[in-house]
Amino acid sequence: MLTTKPTLVLVTGANQGIGFEVVKKLIREHKDYHIMMAGRRKDAIADAARQLKEIEPNAVVEPLVLDLTSDESIAAAVHYINEKHGYLDVLINNAGIGGSSARGPWSRTEWQEVFNTNVFGTSVLTESLIPLLAKSDKTKRIVFVTSELGSIEWKSKPSNAFVLLFKVYAASKAALDMFAVNLAVQYSQDSTWKINLACPGHCATRFTDYTGTDTPANGALNICRLATLEADGETGTMSNRFGTIPW
Repeated sequence: MLTTKPTLVLVTGANQGIGFEVVKKLIREHKDYHIMMAGRRKDAIADAARQLKEIEPNAVVEPLVLDLTSDESIAAAVHYINEKHGYLDVLINNAGIGGSSARGPWSRTEWQEVFNTNVFGTSVLTESLIPLLAKSDKTKRIVFVTSELGSIEWKSKPSNAFVLLFKVYAASKAALDMFAVNLAVQYSQDSTWKINLACPGHCATRFTDYTGTDTPANGALNICRLATLEADGETGTMSNRFGTIPW
Protein backbone atom coordinates (compact mmCIF):
# COMPACT_ATOMS: atom_id res chain seq x y z
CA MET A 1 0.00 0.00 0.00
CA LEU A 2 1.32 3.42 -0.95
CA THR A 3 1.82 5.84 1.91
CA THR A 4 1.99 9.60 1.52
CA LYS A 5 5.09 11.16 3.00
CA PRO A 6 4.45 14.02 5.41
CA THR A 7 5.35 17.53 4.35
CA LEU A 8 8.72 18.01 6.04
CA VAL A 9 9.43 21.54 7.26
CA LEU A 10 12.49 23.09 8.91
CA VAL A 11 12.01 26.37 10.81
CA THR A 12 15.09 28.08 12.23
CA GLY A 13 14.87 30.28 15.32
CA ALA A 14 11.71 28.43 16.28
CA ASN A 15 11.87 28.37 20.06
CA GLN A 16 10.31 31.80 20.60
CA GLY A 17 8.69 34.83 19.02
CA ILE A 18 7.70 34.75 15.38
CA GLY A 19 9.34 31.39 14.71
CA PHE A 20 7.31 29.78 17.48
CA GLU A 21 4.11 31.34 16.12
CA VAL A 22 4.93 30.09 12.62
CA VAL A 23 5.19 26.52 13.87
CA LYS A 24 2.02 26.90 15.94
CA LYS A 25 0.01 28.12 12.96
CA LEU A 26 1.34 25.42 10.65
CA ILE A 27 0.59 22.52 12.99
CA ARG A 28 -2.91 23.84 13.65
CA GLU A 29 -3.77 24.17 9.98
CA HIS A 30 -1.77 21.37 8.35
CA LYS A 31 -2.11 18.04 10.11
CA ASP A 32 0.16 16.29 7.59
CA TYR A 33 3.14 18.51 8.40
CA HIS A 34 6.21 17.20 10.23
CA ILE A 35 8.03 20.24 11.56
CA MET A 36 11.62 20.36 12.74
CA MET A 37 12.05 23.26 15.14
CA ALA A 38 15.64 24.48 15.12
CA GLY A 39 17.38 26.58 17.73
CA ARG A 40 20.81 27.08 19.27
CA ARG A 41 19.98 25.99 22.81
CA LYS A 42 18.97 22.36 23.33
CA ASP A 43 16.83 22.97 26.42
CA ALA A 44 15.02 25.98 24.93
CA ILE A 45 14.08 24.28 21.68
CA ALA A 46 13.02 21.08 23.48
CA ASP A 47 10.82 23.12 25.83
CA ALA A 48 9.24 24.96 22.89
CA ALA A 49 8.45 21.65 21.21
CA ARG A 50 6.82 20.40 24.43
CA GLN A 51 4.68 23.53 24.63
CA LEU A 52 3.42 23.03 21.10
CA LYS A 53 2.66 19.37 21.75
CA GLU A 54 0.47 20.50 24.65
CA ILE A 55 -1.38 22.85 22.30
CA GLU A 56 -1.69 20.28 19.49
CA PRO A 57 -1.17 16.78 20.98
CA ASN A 58 -1.28 15.07 17.59
CA ALA A 59 1.19 17.41 15.94
CA VAL A 60 4.57 16.11 14.83
CA VAL A 61 7.18 18.57 16.06
CA GLU A 62 10.82 17.64 16.37
CA PRO A 63 13.43 19.77 18.16
CA LEU A 64 16.74 20.20 16.36
CA VAL A 65 19.84 21.93 17.71
CA LEU A 66 21.28 24.27 15.08
CA ASP A 67 23.78 27.10 15.50
CA LEU A 68 24.05 29.17 12.33
CA THR A 69 27.44 30.54 13.40
CA SER A 70 28.97 27.05 13.31
CA ASP A 71 29.72 25.18 10.09
CA GLU A 72 29.98 21.99 12.14
CA SER A 73 26.50 22.51 13.58
CA ILE A 74 25.04 23.23 10.14
CA ALA A 75 26.71 20.13 8.68
CA ALA A 76 25.46 17.99 11.57
CA ALA A 77 21.88 19.23 11.13
CA VAL A 78 21.92 18.60 7.38
CA HIS A 79 23.40 15.13 7.93
CA TYR A 80 20.70 14.35 10.49
CA ILE A 81 17.88 15.40 8.16
CA ASN A 82 19.38 13.42 5.31
CA GLU A 83 19.89 10.27 7.37
CA LYS A 84 16.52 10.35 9.14
CA HIS A 85 14.27 11.72 6.40
CA GLY A 86 16.18 11.88 3.13
CA TYR A 87 14.34 14.94 1.83
CA LEU A 88 12.99 18.37 2.79
CA ASP A 89 9.89 20.16 1.47
CA VAL A 90 9.96 23.55 3.17
CA LEU A 91 12.75 25.69 4.64
CA ILE A 92 11.82 28.75 6.69
CA ASN A 93 14.91 30.85 7.45
CA ASN A 94 13.61 32.74 10.45
CA ALA A 95 16.63 32.91 12.77
CA GLY A 96 18.43 36.22 13.03
CA ILE A 97 20.00 38.73 15.41
CA GLY A 98 19.70 42.50 15.51
CA GLY A 99 22.93 43.69 17.08
CA SER A 100 23.40 45.41 20.40
CA SER A 101 22.66 49.00 19.39
CA ALA A 102 20.20 50.85 17.18
CA ARG A 103 22.33 53.98 16.85
CA GLY A 104 25.93 52.77 16.93
CA PRO A 105 28.81 53.23 16.68
CA TRP A 106 29.33 49.66 15.55
CA SER A 107 32.61 47.80 15.81
CA ARG A 108 34.02 45.36 13.27
CA THR A 109 33.14 42.59 15.72
CA GLU A 110 29.47 43.59 15.79
CA TRP A 111 29.30 43.78 12.00
CA GLN A 112 30.81 40.30 11.83
CA GLU A 113 28.46 38.87 14.46
CA VAL A 114 25.30 40.12 12.77
CA PHE A 115 26.37 39.11 9.27
CA ASN A 116 27.64 35.75 10.51
CA THR A 117 24.14 34.74 11.61
CA ASN A 118 21.85 36.72 9.32
CA VAL A 119 23.76 36.27 6.05
CA PHE A 120 26.62 33.79 6.20
CA GLY A 121 24.96 31.14 8.36
CA THR A 122 21.57 31.39 6.67
CA SER A 123 23.12 31.24 3.20
CA VAL A 124 25.38 28.28 4.01
CA LEU A 125 22.46 26.38 5.56
CA THR A 126 20.24 27.07 2.56
CA GLU A 127 22.87 26.00 0.03
CA SER A 128 23.55 22.86 2.07
CA LEU A 129 19.86 21.93 2.05
CA ILE A 130 19.26 22.45 -1.68
CA PRO A 131 20.01 18.77 -2.51
CA LEU A 132 17.44 17.62 0.07
CA LEU A 133 14.87 20.13 -1.18
CA ALA A 134 15.49 18.87 -4.71
CA LYS A 135 14.39 15.41 -3.54
CA SER A 136 10.96 16.72 -2.50
CA ASP A 137 8.06 15.37 -4.54
CA LYS A 138 6.00 18.44 -3.59
CA THR A 139 6.35 22.16 -4.27
CA LYS A 140 9.72 23.14 -2.80
CA ARG A 141 9.36 26.27 -0.69
CA ILE A 142 12.05 28.47 0.83
CA VAL A 143 11.02 31.49 2.89
CA PHE A 144 13.58 34.04 4.06
CA VAL A 145 12.37 36.21 6.93
CA THR A 146 13.59 39.71 6.14
CA SER A 147 12.71 43.28 7.12
CA GLU A 148 11.58 46.50 5.50
CA LEU A 149 14.78 47.90 6.97
CA GLY A 150 16.60 45.94 4.27
CA SER A 151 14.67 47.67 1.48
CA ILE A 152 17.03 50.14 -0.21
CA GLU A 153 14.12 52.12 -1.65
CA TRP A 154 12.42 52.35 1.74
CA LYS A 155 15.63 53.13 3.63
CA SER A 156 16.72 55.84 1.17
CA LYS A 157 13.80 58.13 1.99
CA PRO A 158 14.90 60.98 4.33
CA SER A 159 11.40 61.03 5.81
CA ASN A 160 11.82 57.49 7.08
CA ALA A 161 12.08 57.58 10.86
CA PHE A 162 14.41 54.57 10.83
CA VAL A 163 16.75 55.76 8.07
CA LEU A 164 19.68 56.34 10.44
CA LEU A 165 18.94 53.46 12.78
CA PHE A 166 19.83 49.76 12.81
CA LYS A 167 22.44 50.17 10.08
CA VAL A 168 24.14 46.82 10.69
CA TYR A 169 20.89 44.87 10.83
CA ALA A 170 19.49 46.68 7.78
CA ALA A 171 22.64 45.98 5.76
CA SER A 172 22.53 42.31 6.72
CA LYS A 173 18.94 42.01 5.54
CA ALA A 174 19.72 43.78 2.26
CA ALA A 175 22.52 41.26 1.70
CA LEU A 176 20.21 38.36 2.55
CA ASP A 177 17.61 39.75 0.13
CA MET A 178 20.19 39.67 -2.66
CA PHE A 179 21.12 36.07 -1.91
CA ALA A 180 17.46 35.06 -1.85
CA VAL A 181 16.52 36.77 -5.11
CA ASN A 182 19.56 35.26 -6.84
CA LEU A 183 18.40 31.83 -5.69
CA ALA A 184 14.87 32.55 -6.88
CA VAL A 185 16.15 33.52 -10.33
CA GLN A 186 18.31 30.39 -10.44
CA TYR A 187 15.20 28.22 -10.07
CA SER A 188 12.70 30.52 -11.78
CA GLN A 189 12.20 28.21 -14.77
CA ASP A 190 11.06 25.35 -12.53
CA SER A 191 7.57 25.96 -11.14
CA THR A 192 8.12 23.45 -8.35
CA TRP A 193 10.45 25.91 -6.60
CA LYS A 194 8.98 28.85 -4.67
CA ILE A 195 11.57 31.12 -3.08
CA ASN A 196 10.32 34.29 -1.40
CA LEU A 197 11.06 36.83 1.31
CA ALA A 198 8.64 37.75 4.09
CA CYS A 199 8.70 40.79 6.35
CA PRO A 200 6.79 40.07 9.58
CA GLY A 201 6.57 43.72 10.62
CA HIS A 202 7.50 45.41 13.89
CA CYS A 203 6.28 42.74 16.30
CA ALA A 204 6.42 42.67 20.08
CA THR A 205 9.00 39.95 20.67
CA ARG A 206 12.21 39.53 22.61
CA PHE A 207 14.02 40.53 19.40
CA THR A 208 12.49 44.03 19.63
CA ASP A 209 12.55 44.18 23.45
CA TYR A 210 8.75 43.85 23.18
CA THR A 211 8.45 47.39 21.79
CA GLY A 212 6.81 46.29 18.55
CA THR A 213 3.34 47.49 17.64
CA ASP A 214 2.16 44.19 16.16
CA THR A 215 1.75 40.68 17.50
CA PRO A 216 4.02 37.71 16.72
CA ALA A 217 0.94 35.83 15.50
CA ASN A 218 0.30 38.53 12.90
CA GLY A 219 3.98 38.46 11.99
CA ALA A 220 3.67 34.76 11.21
CA LEU A 221 0.76 35.16 8.76
CA ASN A 222 2.63 35.98 5.56
CA ILE A 223 5.49 33.65 6.39
CA CYS A 224 3.04 30.76 6.66
CA ARG A 225 1.28 31.80 3.46
CA LEU A 226 4.53 31.70 1.52
CA ALA A 227 5.54 28.44 3.20
CA THR A 228 2.39 26.73 1.93
CA LEU A 229 2.36 27.95 -1.68
CA GLU A 230 1.51 25.49 -4.42
CA ALA A 231 2.89 25.29 -7.97
CA ASP A 232 0.83 28.32 -9.08
CA GLY A 233 2.21 30.54 -6.32
CA GLU A 234 4.63 33.44 -6.67
CA THR A 235 8.40 33.27 -6.49
CA GLY A 236 11.14 35.88 -6.22
CA THR A 237 9.01 38.32 -4.22
CA MET A 238 9.42 40.33 -1.03
CA SER A 239 6.23 41.07 0.88
CA ASN A 240 4.47 41.59 4.17
CA ARG A 241 0.91 40.59 4.94
CA PHE A 242 -0.39 43.74 3.27
CA GLY A 243 1.38 43.31 -0.05
CA THR A 244 4.64 43.65 -1.95
CA ILE A 245 7.62 45.54 -0.51
CA PRO A 246 10.00 47.43 -2.83
CA TRP A 247 13.57 46.21 -3.10
